[in-house]
Amino acid sequence: MLFRSYALGRTFLEAFIAPIPRVLWPGKPVISGDNTMITKFTGIQFARGNSAGSGPLFESYVNFGTVGVVGMFVFYGFLLSIFDARGRRALDAGRYLDFALWTLPLIWLMNNVEPFSSIVGPMVSTLLVFKVWQYQIKRTKVRRARIAAARAALAGTGLGRNASFMRNPPDSQTRRP
Repeated sequence: MLFRSYALGRTFLEAFIAPIPRVLWPGKPVISGDNTMITKFTGIQFARGNSAGSGPLFESYVNFGTVGVVGMFVFYGFLLSIFDARGRRALDAGRYLDFALWTLPLIWLMNNVEPFSSIVGPMVSTLLVFKVWQYQIKRTKVRRARIAAARAALAGTGLGRNASFMRNPPDSQTRRP
């Protein structure tokens, strides 16, 4: 390698800064998807329009050397095992939305060509989208349960079977005792 010193975790920090939108941080120093990191650490100049993927392995090495590579493999193995185990438990329990929540980020985690900053952003956004989706589904289930309970309570009064009543309930003065 032609570089003089290790990055000491700077590229990993940039990976966690990268998902922050420029609307919230206009002067954000991280630019993802260019060849400057590879050129800086290897000395290889790329022609205009060419791109090269650095990947997590390269980033681990330029940050901490061989120790970084071993640490990255241990960390990735730990993450993969947790996500896989949680996904498997959710699948066995029939919780398919939870299964998707735990297994879809694995697609991004197994990406070995893109820089780490291009892996963290999609993983975080996938998790956030699924959390919002889970919240909406739970809210819909609660709302449907309340409607079903209200219909069941009205069924005993004779008003529950009246379809027009369910769409346009009368005010409290006109209800039958």
